[in-house]
Amino acid sequence: MDDLLVQLEIHTQQGLSALSNMDTEQISEYMERRSQIMKLLLHASPTLQQKREYKNRVKMVLSHDTIFIRKLEQLRDEASLQISKIETGKTQRMSYDKAYTGESYFFDLKK
Repeated sequence: MDDLLVQLEIHTQQGLSALSNMDTEQISEYMERRSQIMKLLLHASPTLQQKREYKNRVKMVLSHDTIFIRKLEQLRDEASLQISKIETGKTQRMSYDKAYTGESYFFDLKK
């Protein structure tokens, strides 16, 4: 169990150090790996003494969640802004490019 907890701590520190350069997919990969380690920790059967020992270490790891959540919210807001720009562009383009039917009628005014 100690090995899993050390892996989780190392993984968390690596994630924090690379967070500023991470994109959505990299954060997703990070969270997936973290989830795997957490599942292994949950399935481990620690003694009461180990639970007491590791409780603060796990709390410390979980305390960093807010940092990752802020990064995900920032990425969400950026994506939302880009989608809004795209929608605005589509609306403007459609207002200028009215649907044009190719049918024209010409009248010959010769008598």
